[in-house]
This record gives sequence, C-alpha cells and structure tokens, in this order.
Amino acid sequence: MIDSPVWDEADDLFAAVHRMLLRLAGRFPDEVVTQLRKLLGDGDLRHLPDAVSVATVQYAVPISAADRELLGRVLRALDVPGGAPQLYDEVPVSEETPSADAFRFLPARTAVVERAGNRLPNPLDLTGVDPEDPTGLPARLGHLADLAYELTDWPDTRFVVSVSRHPGVRGVWRAWRSTTDGSPVERRVCLAELSPGMRAWDITYDAQRALAEEDEEAPQVETFWAGEPLPPYQRAALAGAALLWTPVPPGPGPG
Repeated sequence: MIDSPVWDEADDLFAAVHRMLLRLAGRFPDEVVTQLRKLLGDGDLRHLPDAVSVATVQYAVPISAADRELLGRVLRALDVPGGAPQLYDEVPVSEETPSADAFRFLPARTAVVERAGNRLPNPLDLTGVDPEDPTGLPARLGHLADLAYELTDWPDTRFVVSVSRHPGVRGVWRAWRSTTDGSPVERRVCLAELSPGMRAWDITYDAQRALAEEDEEAPQVETFWAGEPLPPYQRAALAGAALLWTPVPPGPGPG
C-alpha cells in the first residue's frame, strides 16, 4: 500500500487549481489548456489566474463562483497587490456543469474502429502490447492481428513510461477524441488515475513534456485522484479509452 504524502497549504492550493483545470479541459482550446497546465507545473501561480480569467472572457467559458473565487485566492496567497486577476469582474459565472456531448471518445482512431467493427472489445485492454512489435498481440487480441500496428504507438508508450514510474499510479489510458459535428480532426487524450495525495500537477507536466518530445501538438493529459468524482469531460474520455497500463499485482510471498 502506498502512503499518501502529507500536503501543506501550498500543495492544497496547487491541487485546487489542478481540479479547476480538469473542469476546463475540452472547454478552452487545447493549446490553452496545455499552457495553463505548464504554468501550474512550473509553479507559476502568479500568472496563471490572469491567464484563466482572460481566457474565460475571450472564449466565453463560464466557471463556477468557487473557481472564480479561487483565482483571487491564489493571488491573495501570493500577496499580489489588488488580489484580483485581469478582467476579474468580467469572468462569466455559471453553476451548471457543462456536458461533453460535443465530443466522441474511442479506444482507437476512428478509421481503425470502423474497420474492426464488432471485433473490438469494449472496454479495450491493450496492456501487454509492444508498440515496437505489435504482431505479438496477447491471445485475447489475436483476432485483431490485421490491426496490430494501429492499436497503439510510441507516443502511447512514452506516456506510460512517464507516468507509471511514479509509485501510486493506479491505471493509464488513452482515448482518441473527435467532435460530433463530423470534423475529421482527432486528438489523443491521455489519462491516469493516481492515488490520493500524489502531486498530479507535476505528473501532468512531465507527461506533457514527454509527449511534446514525440511531436505531439498541445498534449492533452488528464490526471485525477482515485475516489474523486470526475467532471463530465474526463468521465466521457475514460469511458471511451483503451487501457494501456496497470500495476503488476504483487506475487505470492516466500513459501
């Protein structure tokens, strides 16, 4: 069992901002979400509230009253004069939780899913698949041999390696996101469930950098804590994702 680290007040504030950014995923442009998470991972809480408040106004994205108050709380904690971010009075507020109905999440690219038809298991478990030699599919996926090279790839593996090295990670997934309006653009969305107390913002930042090194544009990394309710966006992504990695169960002790 992994003991959760004890958070101090600063960690509590970082965690609150991380949860807010989870709620904003899929609502701001991807590159904005990635940049906001970079600011958080860099520890740049001084400029993050300004960036969020300006983006809510620019993209007409309402946030809850509690999230709006959080923006000011961050600046007050840093003793920033005024204690309010830019355009604070113009930040749109709504307590309604937006749905993820504008998106479709699949465990493989749309073209692959269409070719697989009803052969694709739901949920799709890709643990044990080697992207460098996918022809050696686990027996449970043997009927998908014709799609072996398209079920996973090296960026998936980079994400798994980046995240799974942290003790306490409970699962790693990847979904392909498209829009329901028929747009052909697809986006990789990576997800990881963490044990309570892990510094999710740091893990997200490291994973974003690893994916960027694989030429992933505006990497979308969703890390969340086990036991906490997920916003609709992450809940929908997880429901349509492929499982890439889980911890190896401990073997029997010495006899």
